[in-house]
Amino acid sequence: MKKASRILYIVSTAVGFSLMGTFLLVAIIFGFYCTPFAREIIIEGINNGSITSDFQGTPEEVATYIQTMFLYMAAAFGGAGIACGITGIIGAIGIKAKSKAFAIISIIAGGLCDSATLLIAGIFALITLSQEEKAKQIQ
Repeated sequence: MKKASRILYIVSTAVGFSLMGTFLLVAIIFGFYCTPFAREIIIEGINNGSITSDFQGTPEEVATYIQTMFLYMAAAFGGAGIACGITGIIGAIGIKAKSKAFAIISIIAGGLCDSATLLIAGIFALITLSQEEKAKQIQ
């Protein structure tokens, strides 16, 4: 169990940081389309028919609608990137951590950040630490 917990913490760290980079890159790309420079590109695309929308209105209103959707997507991917970063940090700390408190923090963070590997690693670490504590008490 101890080895499995360590492996899961390593996997959680690698996956957390790689997804953090991906999600933050996507958030930056969506954020770019919220700029005034991109607004002109969106309006031009609406006028020549290469960008369509179910929203009815003038090209400026449609561009505002599209940019608002891009802003929401940038915020969503940014939040997901932050959650993945937290998963990566906790996984990196968990590789060397040997306390029940940290195992419980790992379980909570795994649940909140939707990280199954971090959640299972915390459960395995908690079980291992409890078994080691019982073995010391018996001796």
